[in-house]
Amino acid sequence: MNRKSLVYRLILVIIVAGLALWSLYPTSEQIESRKPAINKGLDLQGGIHMVLGAKLDAVPLMSMTEDGLKEKAIDELQDICEEMGLDYRNKDKGELIQEILQLQKYRRGKSIERVLEIIKNRVDEFGVAEPQIQMQGKEQIVVQLPGVVDTDQALEVISRVAHLEFKLVDADLESDRSKIEKAQKGEVPPGYELKYIAAETSGRREPEPLLLHKEASITGDYLANAFVGYDEFGRPEVRLQFNQVGARTFSRLTGEHIGEKLAILLDGKVHSAPGIEEKIPNGSARIRGDYTMEEASTLASILRAGALPIPIEILSIMKVGPTLGEDSVRQGIRAAILGSILVVLFMTIYYALSGVLANFTLFLCLLLVLGALAGFRATLTLPGIAGLVLTIGMSVDANVLIFERIREELAKRKSPRAAVDSGYHKAVHTIADANITTLIAAVVLFYFGTGPIKGFAVVLSIGVLASMFTALVVTKLVLDYFTYVRKIGKLSI
Repeated sequence: MNRKSLVYRLILVIIVAGLALWSLYPTSEQIESRKPAINKGLDLQGGIHMVLGAKLDAVPLMSMTEDGLKEKAIDELQDICEEMGLDYRNKDKGELIQEILQLQKYRRGKSIERVLEIIKNRVDEFGVAEPQIQMQGKEQIVVQLPGVVDTDQALEVISRVAHLEFKLVDADLESDRSKIEKAQKGEVPPGYELKYIAAETSGRREPEPLLLHKEASITGDYLANAFVGYDEFGRPEVRLQFNQVGARTFSRLTGEHIGEKLAILLDGKVHSAPGIEEKIPNGSARIRGDYTMEEASTLASILRAGALPIPIEILSIMKVGPTLGEDSVRQGIRAAILGSILVVLFMTIYYALSGVLANFTLFLCLLLVLGALAGFRATLTLPGIAGLVLTIGMSVDANVLIFERIREELAKRKSPRAAVDSGYHKAVHTIADANITTLIAAVVLFYFGTGPIKGFAVVLSIGVLASMFTALVVTKLVLDYFTYVRKIGKLSI
């Protein structure tokens, strides 16, 4: 043991404690928005809890049943196989049905996975801190948005399909208005569809009818970015940027149809139908409408996240009030404070000055846990507070093991210096074994658990590491200082 070793350990402790304090110090953005350094979960601050259901039956190829397929003729099954991209040659009816069902099952699973991914992306764009988004059963998704109170905006962001399409307007429409009149009477030409553009968008008194090519020329699948801009009148609009493949397609499309109109549809509704004045080689486009800044921003974020492959429905939605969160926080804090006070009193009475040292390392352990939660932007939930209270006990437990081993060595009439070394040597393996097994259990909880269980596992894992650091490094540092540097003749333990 030398002074350099003590200095290095002291520097390490100062750095670790400094990082924890720095993580807990609120940023300017947090100060302005009055947000705490540690994110609070839905059970602590309130928010929105919703259950979504995937409307797989809305997609024809997703809603087929085995009984329904058995009723179809072999040629109908072959048509379905061709539409799904399956090889139907030299296969009997039973084989065709099984292959259709297997591919359907695979596509259903992939569609749900894609919906889950897109909802996560949309919520990230929405700016919710630590949302909980997870599967419930095979076709339901649970979404928890802590701190969100605007239900309508949350539903808009999460449930909107956002299927973006660009379709050419019939080039003969201006010269042959009879086509529109016939279409309005139900005589829509093959390969076309009748749509209406809103009056405020078209500049007319009434919605303007449009005859569009049924097949989209380009879709939002090729979208690389979407952001808010302003038109020449200072009104918000959504600007689009296609990826490399989409830019080439859009360039070819606009180059071949100069003088025609290109309708922009979102979820089947025409938002605008601008004229193509020239070839657009850079893959950029604009969606204009009577948007507020908030509406344009929401639409841009939804488009960036991508369109849902299948529609979803809101099965249930519930607001968790802030009163429940305040009560939970208050009760949790009371439990933590009461537990800390009892532990501090016990350690001070039973272990004298060494107990005071254990109390100091206890509060340092709590500081490290809270600093880690803030630094990693983790969410503190009510089970997380339970994990924090458990950390208090674990931190003290490690010091109790050390102090008892030192007491045993002092009973053998060893010097304080020798008793500290020998006591730590005997206790360190027990402390390591107990904490490592607890850490393994916490990792398993985190891996297999969901929602609040994960919050508990995170706090417990950080608490295990922090308690080991304070017991094996900080407590040892202080005891070494008094026994090696100050060379005290008696330990108050």
